[in-house]
Amino acid sequence: MSITQGFYHASYHPLFCYILCSSLLQSTPRIKAQLQFSAHACYALAISPDSNVCFSCYSDGNIGVWDIRNHKIVRLFEGHGDGASCIDISQDGQRLWTGSLDSTVRCWDLQEGRQVQQVDFSSQIFSLGYCPKGDWLAVGMENSFIEVLHVNKPEKYRLHYHDSCVLSLQFAQSGKWFTTTGKDNHINGLVAPYGTRMFQVHIKHTYFPSGWSRFRMYSSSWRIFEHQKMLFSKSFLSAFSILMVYYRQTYVVGVNS
Repeated sequence: MSITQGFYHASYHPLFCYILCSSLLQSTPRIKAQLQFSAHACYALAISPDSNVCFSCYSDGNIGVWDIRNHKIVRLFEGHGDGASCIDISQDGQRLWTGSLDSTVRCWDLQEGRQVQQVDFSSQIFSLGYCPKGDWLAVGMENSFIEVLHVNKPEKYRLHYHDSCVLSLQFAQSGKWFTTTGKDNHINGLVAPYGTRMFQVHIKHTYFPSGWSRFRMYSSSWRIFEHQKMLFSKSFLSAFSILMVYYRQTYVVGVNS
């Protein structure tokens, strides 16, 4: 099942947790599979470029690797000392990046099945994104800072555009800019990698559920699409759907509950 044919999200039940694989080909989405796991919660998901593997971040710090076709877990990455809160995968499908509440970001080699890099931070990691066109990694933290670092060189940029924790972060497919959302209800568009701000939008009346695990389960999930001169960004903030259009330096934001 390709990304355009289905979607994946994590949920929970008082007795067990599961990942739902749903099809978008029908007029009414239906559940195709439930991938059960033993951890208390799943905080984030990622799909491999070939759409055959699902990576899941658990509250116990482990990273599950699922064969989507057979609905079976094939590997478990262990190393984080606290909940794995965010995840991204390189465009070639060779490297996986995960952030954690243990204030570390780790890189995993998917062919060798092992950790190959670790970066320590001064605050819990809530979000991250790997640039599709270069060796840059952007990290959003609980202390409201964003750090953009080169994964092979000692280059780093420290940004401060939020007044609260940075909950979601995603690069555009061009790799030229990225967006961030925070608990302060701000959406920022930033030039990569230096972090020059292109725009900032304040969203009013958004609702954030109490509790980290609940928020991560239902909160922001950025998808950025580019078509000629128009850039579309869509984010789901709890029960609100936010559509932002950037076109020739004009910004339009619509919020629908």
